[in-house]
Amino acid sequence: YQRRVHGGKGMSCSVDGNVVLVGSVMWVNEICHIPSWVNNYIEDMQEKGQTVVAASVDGKACAIFGCSDTLKHEARQCLSFLKEDFGLRVCIVSGDNRRAVEHVARILEIDLSDVYSEVLPSQKADIVKRIQGLGGKVAMVGDGINDSPALAQAELGIALGAGTDVAIESADVVLIRNNLFDIASMMSLAKATMLRIRLNFVWALAYNIIAIPLASGMLFPFMKWQLPPIVGSVAMIVSSLTVLCCSLSLKLWKPPFKYRVGSQMTVFIDEKSPLLSNTSYNTFEAIPSGVSINTPNASPF
Repeated sequence: YQRRVHGGKGMSCSVDGNVVLVGSVMWVNEICHIPSWVNNYIEDMQEKGQTVVAASVDGKACAIFGCSDTLKHEARQCLSFLKEDFGLRVCIVSGDNRRAVEHVARILEIDLSDVYSEVLPSQKADIVKRIQGLGGKVAMVGDGINDSPALAQAELGIALGAGTDVAIESADVVLIRNNLFDIASMMSLAKATMLRIRLNFVWALAYNIIAIPLASGMLFPFMKWQLPPIVGSVAMIVSSLTVLCCSLSLKLWKPPFKYRVGSQMTVFIDEKSPLLSNTSYNTFEAIPSGVSINTPNASPF
């Protein structure tokens, strides 16, 4: 069969001489009219937060599918941390239908005015440019080919480790563990690093403003006192050690969230099932740093 991908719309192919289209409802409806009575089913799926995909064969609509992605369990807590601790404005830019995206936004407590839905891949970069034009600096998080232009346009592009190679190449930062909590850790670590850099500049400048005049003998005409050379050498070493210790204090930084592996969860399946009678999965939980929780069989992740 012959296949053709239509960016941000869907895919078409020829199977045994039949033209098959699979893609967004809007795109399929433009090519072959979808009966009006199907709209009730489409709206019902969208209200549940599902993305509706339509299919047609030889110009006749034949099926609709409701697809939904499971939100990462850490998404809400991570976004809440970024908004409260860093004062960031969080937006959603998605190619999914408006109802599905707004459903996700309500769960994540994101203002609907910051929701951009039914966006084509080329338009994502335009939205980033629009925000930048208002004087804002943009950090874009994405994992797909459609996100690549926006990742390259943003001041900071963040790609998930499980994303496509194109997205990873376009990004400035790659989250290896594919965990959204790492975004909070990255922001916290960057803030701590910049604080050390500023402290080093302030300390070195203040120290040298005071120490250099003393070492050069500027007080000798007034006080008949001069700093001994050996004391000046020690003072120079102390200055370097102070800057070094301030930089090494970054090792005391702790991520805003700790990862722990919880006790195992067992899922029992019907004995008649060809699958295993019981299957164990590791469950993960994130707790704010500084909070002590005793979990059986817990170990750092």
